[in-house]
Amino acid sequence: MRSYPVDDQIDLLCDQFEIELSQAVESRPIQSVLEQVSAEKRPRLLFWLLSIYLQHQREELPIDEVNCETLSINSADVGLSKYQEVIADAFDARHSHRLGLPFVPGFQVQSLAASGGQGEVYRAIQRQTEQVVAIKFVSRERLRFLNRDDADRVLGLLQKEIRTTARLQHPNIVKIYDAGVCDAGVFFVMQWVEGGTLHDAASLPPVELANLMADVTTALHHAHQQGVYHLDIKPQNILIDEISGQALLADFGLANLAAASDAFGSGIAGTPGYMAPEQIAAQPVDARTDLYALGVTFYEKLTGSRFQLEPSRETETNSDQNSSVAASQTSEPSVHSGRKQASDEDLLKICRRCTHTLPADRYQSCLELSGDLRQYATTADARRIAEIGGRTIKMSPFVMLLNCLVWLQIQAGWAEQIFTEVLVWGTMFCMYPLVFVVLGTLSKLDRHSPEHLALESLWAIWIGKCIAALTIAGSLRLFFMTVSTQLGDPSLSAGRSAILIAYPMFSALTGLLMIALAPRYWRPLQPLGIASCLHSFIILGATLLGTTLAPILYGLAATSLAVLWGFHLKRLLPESRPRVADKMPSTVAFNTASTTET
Repeated sequence: MRSYPVDDQIDLLCDQFEIELSQAVESRPIQSVLEQVSAEKRPRLLFWLLSIYLQHQREELPIDEVNCETLSINSADVGLSKYQEVIADAFDARHSHRLGLPFVPGFQVQSLAASGGQGEVYRAIQRQTEQVVAIKFVSRERLRFLNRDDADRVLGLLQKEIRTTARLQHPNIVKIYDAGVCDAGVFFVMQWVEGGTLHDAASLPPVELANLMADVTTALHHAHQQGVYHLDIKPQNILIDEISGQALLADFGLANLAAASDAFGSGIAGTPGYMAPEQIAAQPVDARTDLYALGVTFYEKLTGSRFQLEPSRETETNSDQNSSVAASQTSEPSVHSGRKQASDEDLLKICRRCTHTLPADRYQSCLELSGDLRQYATTADARRIAEIGGRTIKMSPFVMLLNCLVWLQIQAGWAEQIFTEVLVWGTMFCMYPLVFVVLGTLSKLDRHSPEHLALESLWAIWIGKCIAALTIAGSLRLFFMTVSTQLGDPSLSAGRSAILIAYPMFSALTGLLMIALAPRYWRPLQPLGIASCLHSFIILGATLLGTTLAPILYGLAATSLAVLWGFHLKRLLPESRPRVADKMPSTVAFNTASTTET
């Protein structure tokens, strides 16, 4: 990380240079000033000379017009690329100063992204790679009471934490690239994530929230395997990528930095309201400490209320620990804390187990917690898919009923009159609205789950089949109308013929569709699809023999397929429930009495 510290010699030369500029005296060339210091100091001196020079320019100079050649600087002693970096930093410093933004060498700070008690986060661009990054400054309130020795110790700890967390290569962990100190304070450079934090997110469906928490647990598991604990998990440190929809855990290892830079020297890392009892008591921490904070975060987003501990008989026996725990639950509520959400009992059991006072009663590993969360999400989505299967079975008699109604309409001669023929066609295509009602809405499923993607595909497939069927019906009607006109045979009913011939084609279309769906959805669909294609020849033969049984034959096959498909979907619901301990923690009870419903 580049820096431009000032010593007495550089300070004196800069003062002389500024006096010459301010008094309208013809200033010496920058090169002559640079020659008064050693080659090692020249990049630092050039930065401050350019900063002064740019401040005295009435018109803003574009960066591409300022280089070593236009400034008459001899770059042979230091290197052209080194001087060009210094020139770019000087322009960035001027840009940041005019916008009231901090200056970080090598980065163009663009805007303030977020601010809070821990510090400010800025959006910036790395000059060399043009990569968008986030730069977070540690709160000045934490550092202003530190002397130089303590500040150096904090910076050393920060660099140590950066080296430690750099080993954490995981898709659900926000990467930290670099750290340093500038005039604005201690900062670190990390991955920029498009999206907001879990704290800013509105109420989320339980399944989606469970999947986000599972993302965080996989990140924690990876960190714990490397011997790294977060110790400051809270909604503000969980980012949601708006592109992938996944959760990313930020500020890894920086809780220790905050503790080291605490002006009062408490040395306790973490945020009140999310800290485990052993963390408050400055006792040894482990993976279960992080799981406690994650459980508190999960509970607050699940219920929309603050996590609180009710006093119990066991906690009253230890007044010191009880007072510490009570102090940890006084944090400000989330911005959505007044909104009570429908809480799932299985998820509340997971929260209870995470937030046991005794670490031995909590989840013992992130893998165990992640398994319960993933199983809940899978079970919830599978339950909705099973509901579709139940609706399919209930709908199947109506498929047969509609086709029987079409047969009765044909027998009554409705297909031979233009006005009543429309009703016959309408009755045939009433099956598709039934299918769409059965599929239901996609919004009830987690949009990133396999079940959502499968249901989304089924919607697209059935809409395509409906369009194909309409095209076939229209083509057949035009064909038989043309044949009837050319032959001049009044006994040939174009509508009746088109309706009867459409059924074997519909049967073949359904069979081809099932064969295409078989590899992804259900292997037995392949032989059933072949049977449906063969069944189309039976329907065609019955029609060519002069019968009107096509609707009945098609209805029997369609009803049978609907029943088989419905029972298959119902079988997708797992019988097992999440492996959550049913016992209620002896020291933990959720207090939601103060929650306000809106």
